Amino acid sequence: MRRRDEFCLNFASPFYGMWLWEAMDRGELPLPEGAPPCIEAHSV
Repeated sequence: MRRRDEFCLNFASPFYGMWLWEAMDRGELPLPEGAPPCIEAHSV
């Protein structure tokens, strides 16, 4: 596995996921039409 791929999978993806979830939770990014609320779709 290349270094970039490993970095993205093991380090950057969780940060991006949290940023995306928080932005949608605050209403900064609209959810797609018909999507459940972010808190219902979020799995820990």
